[in-house]
Amino acid sequence: MIARFGMVCGLLLILLLAPNLRSQTNSGWHKELEPGLAEAKRTGKPIFLVFRCEP
Repeated sequence: MIARFGMVCGLLLILLLAPNLRSQTNSGWHKELEPGLAEAKRTGKPIFLVFRCEP
């Protein structure tokens, strides 16, 4: 019974902390063209370019 309670508490803790951990990691997207081009050249992968109008 105590082990099950500990497991449920641990699971709840993981579920509560998971969004915070995910938001702290780098998404892999670049906001500037030059770093994106450099990484694409370094890794040999194509780029996905999105034009946005942001104030």
